[in-house]
Amino acid sequence: MEQEMLERELKENADKMDLGEIHNGYRLRIIRPEPTLEQIARYEVMKKKVDAAAEKMVRLIAPHLEEQERFQKGMVQGKKVCGSQIYRRDGRIFRSRNIPGNQDAAVGVLIDESASMDIHNRIGSARYTACVIYRFCQRLGIPVLILGHSTGIGEKKESVELYSYAEFDAWDQKDCFRLTGIRSRWNNRDGAALAYAGMRLGKRAEGQKLLFVISDGLPLAEGYRGEAGIADTRREREKLEHRGIHVMAAAIGEDRELIRRIYGKGFLNISDTERIPAAMAGIIRQYMGK
Repeated sequence: MEQEMLERELKENADKMDLGEIHNGYRLRIIRPEPTLEQIARYEVMKKKVDAAAEKMVRLIAPHLEEQERFQKGMVQGKKVCGSQIYRRDGRIFRSRNIPGNQDAAVGVLIDESASMDIHNRIGSARYTACVIYRFCQRLGIPVLILGHSTGIGEKKESVELYSYAEFDAWDQKDCFRLTGIRSRWNNRDGAALAYAGMRLGKRAEGQKLLFVISDGLPLAEGYRGEAGIADTRREREKLEHRGIHVMAAAIGEDRELIRRIYGKGFLNISDTERIPAAMAGIIRQYMGK
């Protein structure tokens, strides 16, 4: 029953979205896959390595978290104004003593599942990264949303398909298994997927919101390529940043410099999986302190 309620809510959220003129006629579909026995077995194989990487991330940011437990910035009320928060437009300019263990953050991960992610097993790196972030967030009690995106075959045009692998408020405890089902599929309409992920994060009450976009290249789909796709994706990223959602591209493959054109300083190279824990911990430490 809970799973059906969640799927109905996800569909209603998608149906209400206006993705802009460039995506007119392209249906947005949300798919909440049921994990298979093969995926459950795959998770058991990955679990030890994933947990070790997540623990390393926790150790790397532990000193920062101890400081955060003393004072929490970005509050809507308090006795002291925090100078580094004056620029904010949402009124979160105060600081106050924090409740131990409360990180006041929400994390999203958006994964490019286009066909090119099969090259050099880039999709395997993306899957591993998503699993590490998921376990890290679990360890610290940080709400996390993980989505994959590609396109499907519609009646007249491609559909934009988003796969819900991990949900903020999942009931069935199967998300760790769902994550092992991340795989390459077809094309990618990045701006539409970014808008949906941002909408979901934007509804969260946490003060800090961070969205990782894992990709190996530029937008590419029916009527959506070249400068048109780049401009639309960059525009959606700017909208999210304006709303206080920090967007970070985690790039894999040869198009890293092109991806930088869209995401600018919000850019991270994760081609070397051994460096993922330190790189991710550095980014999370940076933004959780704002």
